[in-house]
Amino acid sequence: MSNKAKTFDALSMMREIRDRISFETQNMSFEELKAYIKLTSY
Repeated sequence: MSNKAKTFDALSMMREIRDRISFETQNMSFEELKAYIKLTSY
């Protein structure tokens, strides 16, 4: 195994995205959450 420095930390990125989504949706109703998911899904 090589000792290269990481240029991309997938776990850190996943946590940042999860935290941002949690913050944005924390006070949404079920209907608002469904609309948010529908708008942000690809």
